Amino acid sequence: MLAEVSSFLNRKGERDFLGRFVLISHSVAEGDFLVHHFLSQALKDGHLVYLVSFAQSFIHYNSIATKLGVNLAKCQQERQLVYVDCLTRLLEGVWSRGVADTPTEAPSSIEPLPSSFPPTLTYTLDHDFSLRGLYQLLRRSVAEMKEPNPDRPVCLVIDDLSVLLSLGVGVREVGGFVHYCREMLCSPGGLCEGEGYLVAKVFSTSDCEGEELLRTHLLHHAHLSLRVEGLRTGYSKDVHGELTAEWRCPEQDSVEHSRTTAKHTQFKVSDRTVQLFAKGTSKAVL
Repeated sequence: MLAEVSSFLNRKGERDFLGRFVLISHSVAEGDFLVHHFLSQALKDGHLVYLVSFAQSFIHYNSIATKLGVNLAKCQQERQLVYVDCLTRLLEGVWSRGVADTPTEAPSSIEPLPSSFPPTLTYTLDHDFSLRGLYQLLRRSVAEMKEPNPDRPVCLVIDDLSVLLSLGVGVREVGGFVHYCREMLCSPGGLCEGEGYLVAKVFSTSDCEGEELLRTHLLHHAHLSLRVEGLRTGYSKDVHGELTAEWRCPEQDSVEHSRTTAKHTQFKVSDRTVQLFAKGTSKAVL
């Protein structure tokens, strides 16, 4: 799977996505394969990886990564992977602070965190979880991990931001959180000095105005947009959906120059791999 997706994305080396924000949006369940691709590829490349999950358990990610030749548990022990467990806290319904309290001050003025990651590098958010607190946690941890590893790139994977909308968090607040993470990782003047990249996934359908607003908002700030959609003709066991990759230049003010190139393909996801093929070239229709 890693090789086929990397080829489709014109990936030439382990530094291709540094300084970039990759937005994954999907309307079908099979779109999750892109999250697992970036997670596993970053670890294979030797990058420091932060996985912030609102959607699945660590066991789920580890099970799929194992099929791709990556042991997440071992990566945790070697302090290469940090897993931030937002899902557990969401399920418990403990949100005593306002989750809409997104950072409005400069990152340097945010107060220090009361605690750091335990040795296992798995962190379950405490009872006063907020987006501000989550950003502070990530910033502090990245600084601590980068200190002994200044030359190792940092990858932050967030799965799935759409969950926050269902809990009443506004599009503006989620967008603000992503903006601060993007600046921390991708900006030359940020904490990682441009030696990092952000991968975030959102679920979006035309039936939900909030989800589509969030996707549109984040799209304006993304360098690479990956859109996974189902077939317009309906379900097929031989072709699971269509994938569109669009390379963008969000720093450009002109709408005319905000987009560069786009590629399209169809795909089929199996247990250990994903097959990509040009539209209409699946064996099922030939």
